[in-house]
Amino acid sequence: MKRWTRVLLAALFVAVSAAALAGCQNTMPRLIFDNQSECDGIAITITHRATGQKTEDRLPVGVRREYPVEWDAWYDYVVDYTRATGPRGLVCPEISRGEVRLPAGSVPQVFLLQSEPEATATPAP
Repeated sequence: MKRWTRVLLAALFVAVSAAALAGCQNTMPRLIFDNQSECDGIAITITHRATGQKTEDRLPVGVRREYPVEWDAWYDYVVDYTRATGPRGLVCPEISRGEVRLPAGSVPQVFLLQSEPEATATPAP
């Protein structure tokens, strides 16, 4: 076998191995919450439906966090914008609830958090 053929086969082996390893990374099931809103400190609650185990967190503006979960398990989630602070004294009025399950081998579920802060209603004098 000629030298350039061995070099080509070695390079091909390295490329295939690198691609296989890259495919194995990040295979753990997880939920990702990405605060793209102007609301600072959005409250996140993730509850494993079968065990009742809760994960609670607060997301600052511009922060993206990953939360490990189990394959094929149902989770309930609450995204509470009302506990966050908006810019210039505005409030974030939304609460979002849902459920999610990640089938084995699926990609992470990403939640892009977006909310429009509103002015608080003040009574006229």
